[in-house]
Amino acid sequence: MKILTKTILFSTILAFHNAVLFGGKVVVSGDFKNAIGEQVYVFAYADFLSLKETSLAKTIIDQNGHFELTFDINTLQPIIVDIAFYRQFIYVEPFNTYHIQSEKFQVIQNGNPYIPESFIDAKVTSRSLSDSIFRQLEIHISQFLDTAGVKIYSQHRSDLVENFRQNIWKNLPENLTENYKNAIAFRLACLYPNAQLPDGYSSLNEIAIDYNNYEYFRWLEDYLQKQLFKENSLNVQSVITRNLMLALNKSDSFHSLQDTLSEILSVRNEAANELYTLVALKILYSTPMFSNTKIIADLQQIRDSSLIETHKLIAQNLLN
Repeated sequence: MKILTKTILFSTILAFHNAVLFGGKVVVSGDFKNAIGEQVYVFAYADFLSLKETSLAKTIIDQNGHFELTFDINTLQPIIVDIAFYRQFIYVEPFNTYHIQSEKFQVIQNGNPYIPESFIDAKVTSRSLSDSIFRQLEIHISQFLDTAGVKIYSQHRSDLVENFRQNIWKNLPENLTENYKNAIAFRLACLYPNAQLPDGYSSLNEIAIDYNNYEYFRWLEDYLQKQLFKENSLNVQSVITRNLMLALNKSDSFHSLQDTLSEILSVRNEAANELYTLVALKILYSTPMFSNTKIIADLQQIRDSSLIETHKLIAQNLLN
């Protein structure tokens, strides 16, 4: 198994990367000589829980096979470049330029974004190392799970994940900027067979809500999924499952579920509990034994009554 190394993944970060505190413009250009005349879209996520896609920019590939798009983003995050439904995911950050290029790519028919064959897999170049860092991270995670995944999840071998995590952190430069460290920590925490806090945290209460962190939401959904269903979710004797079902069905208000989650997670922060309720509703919607009608009603209540605008937006996006 290959481990991330400074030379492959994180070399020269200091020469090219400064912490990004505010949003700004991003430029994505590309050269696709076999896709002349095709429309190009750039999509981002309207929020990082619903993952509802929203268009940031679009153009047409010119007669030279070239395109260029400019748009604004608020934070380090993945975007989607779409050419005839063929897709390329790029991890971008504000105030940077990215160029994608593929000599082999051609549009034979409309792609399907849900199957691997419809990914463009173009070369991405940029002074920012955001894409190469997270692309290589996913490659190494994939290689690790290919060799150890069965043991990890069938035998609950957290020790294998811990060794992998330590090897990655050991090879990170000490002065890696905090937004990268945070994103990587949340991503690695998702690999454990049980609900796991990111490195550096000992309690869920210590973790501040970060609406602008894609990996935070990726981790939060994974964490709640594992916490809520650490017992057999299909077993009516499951205490957590039974309590969730009672909370969801016994009241016309989403606060019943919110209070139950507060007890399960031992969290007293009202804003955090409302966000965790949104995450739980998303998870429960696709889980047997829970009433989707009641879940939708709870989402509508949060959309209509929440005092937090971001929560209202997330609820609306989950309903769409």
